[in-house]
Amino acid sequence: KVKFSIKCHRSMTHERIASDLDYDNFNEALKPVRESSCLGAVLAQFPNSFTQCEENRSYLKKLADLIGRPLAVEFRRIDWYSPTVLEWLRKINVGFVCVDEPKLQGLMPPAVEATSSFAYVRFHGRNSEKWYSHNRPEERYDYRYTISELSEWSGKIKLLERKAGHVLVFFNNHFQGKAVESAKAMEYLLKQI
Repeated sequence: KVKFSIKCHRSMTHERIASDLDYDNFNEALKPVRESSCLGAVLAQFPNSFTQCEENRSYLKKLADLIGRPLAVEFRRIDWYSPTVLEWLRKINVGFVCVDEPKLQGLMPPAVEATSSFAYVRFHGRNSEKWYSHNRPEERYDYRYTISELSEWSGKIKLLERKAGHVLVFFNNHFQGKAVESAKAMEYLLKQI
């Protein structure tokens, strides 16, 4: 069955100003996808400014309770990658998003973790030159993965599947279709294992 992931609005993650009515409307919009069992996960992608602290853990827990599960959380800061945080995510049943992105100081490493009944992997590309310095947002994700780079992950994805049951894998969209090319290549590699 086809599964969809739906991303939280930036008012919930980046600005953190969403009202109760905003959450009610978001949940109402999710109803048809939930009722048809097509919801893979809701993605909460937090910005680099979302530091790992008690106040932000409380906010994340509140967001999880307001939206419900399945919820996957993507952090942009390495300070969220610790055994304590991973155990806390398991306790509140929120999925940790594994990312492939440039290896820049302070960003998440290519960790392989499953903290809920599903695993979630996002490929952002490795365009380190344009990650922080770009004229247009899409320049950051202007990246075509090589087979060798994707092969680094194919075994990890199978491991996540054994740990969690199923894995949601996403490639960041790019207007030149690079995400589609990479996704097809990853599909081929996974069939070879």
